[in-house]
Amino acid sequence: MFNMDNNILVYNRYRLEVFIIVLDKYYLEDTFGNIHVVIGNRHPICGYLSYIKYAPSNKKSVWYKNGIYYRRVVKHYFPEEVHKSYIYKIPDPWSDSLVPFTPKSIISKIYDPINRLHDIINKPRDILEEEVVELAKWIRSQANIPWRCIGVTGSILPKIHNTLISDIDLIVYGSICGWKVIEAINYEDKVVKKLDSYKLIEWSNRLSRRYGIPVRHVIALYRLWRRGVLYTGREFSIAYSSDKPKSFCGDKWLTIGSGRIKAYVTPSLHSLDYPIESHIEKYSVIEQTVTRNVDISIALSYETFFMPALIEEGWRIIDGIIQYNPYQGIGRIVVGVKERLGYIIKD
Repeated sequence: MFNMDNNILVYNRYRLEVFIIVLDKYYLEDTFGNIHVVIGNRHPICGYLSYIKYAPSNKKSVWYKNGIYYRRVVKHYFPEEVHKSYIYKIPDPWSDSLVPFTPKSIISKIYDPINRLHDIINKPRDILEEEVVELAKWIRSQANIPWRCIGVTGSILPKIHNTLISDIDLIVYGSICGWKVIEAINYEDKVVKKLDSYKLIEWSNRLSRRYGIPVRHVIALYRLWRRGVLYTGREFSIAYSSDKPKSFCGDKWLTIGSGRIKAYVTPSLHSLDYPIESHIEKYSVIEQTVTRNVDISIALSYETFFMPALIEEGWRIIDGIIQYNPYQGIGRIVVGVKERLGYIIKD
């Protein structure tokens, strides 16, 4: 279930241990049969930040494997919904919040997106897996990236997908590979297309209601390198992540209020990671309620929809909570948390 090339063997006088590197969009299966989605690349030694997306069900459903039906626990990805789908939660000083957590002691399987894609390429089992191979090969060719950068996630990863209705969810690991894909997949061709006008409006209306922003601002952030349609009619999405784990401890942020600012953003080394991060070069305050004044130098989003707004340089209106780092003496504005969903729009 995991790639030994990406993991470390450590020997002590008692036993040989395998330290498995688990990254964003890996899936976990626990001893109760629940299937979890890993969140980001920061994890404590004793487990992983993750939420339950699928749970075994005694009713028939579209997700099925080995005689077991699954129900979808998280449907709309609202922060409150994700935070409710946990067995345990732990305090996270980096986010100043309690976060969903799965201890290693209850994990029975780890699903690696890269290994899963390799298995599909070697032996696709159905029409959906054949389409996964076509899309992944096309992306690799267009962007000129190695296979070790591409994985498949979503329901296909734990093999519970439905060939009639499941989308294709790919993930690109590594900043260099990610930027290459973004630069290469900007235009339609015979293999991939943008969402047609009907689907684009449907998608935009849904996100407009979610964030409370006009539809035109949603459409302005649509990118083919994030979401599109394969020539077969199958919709696909592409996520992006660093290929390196991060320390869970050692940094601390304190929530000091909330507000809205007009900021000029430039991408950083972490802009293709989760959560998405961008530098703020200059800004002015539109409104804010804070317990102390801080210089806001970072924009951070847990909502991947806003990725184009943070990896493309320019002026943005950003609404979110404001946090302060007492060690570095800097502030950041954070979008997409349960305390305040917020938004990022082009000015």
